[in-house]
Amino acid sequence: MKIGKRNHRTLKEFLEEIGIKGRDFVTDNYDGFHKPIPKKQLFTGKDLTFPIVGQQFDEALFVET
Repeated sequence: MKIGKRNHRTLKEFLEEIGIKGRDFVTDNYDGFHKPIPKKQLFTGKDLTFPIVGQQFDEALFVET
Protein backbone atom coordinates (compact mmCIF):
# COMPACT_ATOMS: atom_id res chain seq x y z
CA MET A 1 0.00 0.00 0.00
CA LYS A 2 1.24 3.47 -0.86
CA ILE A 3 -0.06 6.64 0.72
CA GLY A 4 0.93 10.10 -0.40
CA LYS A 5 -0.22 13.61 -1.10
CA ARG A 6 -2.46 14.32 -4.08
CA ASN A 7 0.20 16.11 -6.08
CA HIS A 8 2.38 15.69 -9.18
CA ARG A 9 5.34 14.26 -7.28
CA THR A 10 3.32 11.45 -5.68
CA LEU A 11 1.62 10.64 -8.99
CA LYS A 12 4.96 10.55 -10.81
CA GLU A 13 6.45 8.21 -8.18
CA PHE A 14 3.36 6.00 -8.31
CA LEU A 15 3.41 5.73 -12.12
CA GLU A 16 7.15 4.99 -12.11
CA GLU A 17 6.53 2.22 -9.58
CA ILE A 18 3.66 0.50 -11.41
CA GLY A 19 4.42 1.55 -15.00
CA ILE A 20 1.86 2.79 -17.51
CA LYS A 21 2.45 0.36 -20.37
CA GLY A 22 -0.59 -1.84 -20.97
CA ARG A 23 -2.69 -0.15 -18.28
CA ASP A 24 -5.87 1.88 -18.38
CA PHE A 25 -6.57 4.48 -15.70
CA VAL A 26 -10.02 5.50 -14.45
CA THR A 27 -9.83 8.75 -12.50
CA ASP A 28 -11.76 11.81 -11.50
CA ASN A 29 -11.12 15.01 -13.47
CA TYR A 30 -8.08 16.09 -11.45
CA ASP A 31 -5.93 18.08 -13.90
CA GLY A 32 -2.74 16.41 -12.69
CA PHE A 33 -3.67 13.09 -14.33
CA HIS A 34 -3.86 14.47 -17.88
CA LYS A 35 -0.18 15.29 -18.41
CA PRO A 36 1.61 12.08 -17.30
CA ILE A 37 -0.98 9.54 -18.50
CA PRO A 38 -1.51 9.11 -22.27
CA LYS A 39 -4.96 10.26 -23.41
CA LYS A 40 -5.90 6.85 -24.88
CA GLN A 41 -5.23 5.22 -21.49
CA LEU A 42 -7.04 7.79 -19.34
CA PHE A 43 -10.77 7.66 -18.67
CA THR A 44 -12.05 10.51 -16.49
CA GLY A 45 -15.27 11.49 -14.82
CA LYS A 46 -16.87 11.29 -11.40
CA ASP A 47 -19.43 8.87 -12.87
CA LEU A 48 -16.59 6.39 -13.51
CA THR A 49 -15.10 6.54 -10.01
CA PHE A 50 -16.31 5.67 -6.55
CA PRO A 51 -15.51 7.29 -3.20
CA ILE A 52 -13.09 5.51 -0.89
CA VAL A 53 -14.06 7.66 2.08
CA GLY A 54 -17.13 9.65 3.02
CA GLN A 55 -15.42 13.03 2.79
CA GLN A 56 -12.86 14.83 0.65
CA PHE A 57 -9.25 14.58 1.81
CA ASP A 58 -5.83 15.47 0.49
CA GLU A 59 -4.27 12.01 0.60
CA ALA A 60 -4.15 9.49 -2.26
CA LEU A 61 -4.39 5.77 -1.49
CA PHE A 62 -3.29 2.80 -3.57
CA VAL A 63 -3.77 -0.80 -2.51
CA GLU A 64 -1.92 -3.36 -4.60
CA THR A 65 -3.75 -6.66 -5.07
